[in-house]
Amino acid sequence: MKKVIASAIVGAACATDLKLTWKDCGDASTHTKISSFTPDTLTLGQKTTMAGTGPIDEDVTDGATFDLEMTGALGKLLSCKGDASVSKTCNLPLGTGSLTFDAMEFPIKKGPQTVKVDIQLSAKLPSALAKTTTITTATSKGGDKLFCIEIMSSPGADVHPEHMDWTHTNLTTTDTPDGQCRPQGGTCSSGNAHGTLACGFTFCEKLGCEQVCEKAVGAIMPLLSQQTCDQIANKGAELCAAKFKDEGALAQSICKAVIASGCQLITKLVKKGIKDPQTLCDGIGQFKTDGSRCGCLNDGECGMSTGDCCSGQAHHTFACGSNVRCGCLADGQCAGLDGAKGCCSGKSHRTGACGSNIRCGTASDDIVV
Repeated sequence: MKKVIASAIVGAACATDLKLTWKDCGDASTHTKISSFTPDTLTLGQKTTMAGTGPIDEDVTDGATFDLEMTGALGKLLSCKGDASVSKTCNLPLGTGSLTFDAMEFPIKKGPQTVKVDIQLSAKLPSALAKTTTITTATSKGGDKLFCIEIMSSPGADVHPEHMDWTHTNLTTTDTPDGQCRPQGGTCSSGNAHGTLACGFTFCEKLGCEQVCEKAVGAIMPLLSQQTCDQIANKGAELCAAKFKDEGALAQSICKAVIASGCQLITKLVKKGIKDPQTLCDGIGQFKTDGSRCGCLNDGECGMSTGDCCSGQAHHTFACGSNVRCGCLADGQCAGLDGAKGCCSGKSHRTGACGSNIRCGTASDDIVV
């Protein structure tokens, strides 16, 4: 398996820093408008305090709850909720890091306020987790929206290919055409790429992914003589959820990818008498790509962030695991929690007809949010 890990180095992110960008994601009914944010980078392996500051337009005396959600190429990575007056730490999958919501002091007085979230990511962070979107919100006990801030992380510009382990890697760094999976260390001819499980994922042996592959192979081997790979793949989510119920979503996603992409090869090797899970995992070549497909995403496709989209526009929707779908919404369509920001017109209004209570366009009574 060490051979696969080396050839896949889908492992640690090359840069020691991640870039941070942000935006206020509140609507007209949100009481705080986030106007500044620090820092603009974070260093892997070190704790960083992310702080958003803005004025709140009224006193809050009844307390509040917070909701901290992180998504990435593999879907939802973290969901952390609690009492906003109490600090709470929630862990990312496979020991890759943690986020801590820092307690707010109540009562809150009208005026400038700062919201803080501590983040600490492993120095060996898989590059599949380098590009994420974190949305932090708080709601008063009376139901008022207090704030909404969206924080995006991405690999920093300080990339050092010489620090990568190219052992056993036969893939070249030649520009890859759009539509094809990008090899580790490779580039895309168009200069655009987006994350997708169809092109593998980034992981490293220290994060336990060697054991994930071997356990996944062990789970499907008894089924090979009874079912086709298509039948097994259809049960992949169920098998992986049961096998990795304690390891979390990332391990389950890796397990499903192993089953989907490796079943046919595993079947051939088993027929040749190879039945050792470690040896079988050595043969799965899917992990030689870096989890990215060259090219941008068309409107209607799920992405990780607006930057993945050819149109440069995106909107929030729970229909996508990452909560981001490329393209904007026409007036009359129900909007997501990003409100007017996801609408083509840049306008939205409140309505009980939508699950989010937000619809794109201007209402007849001109209530715009």
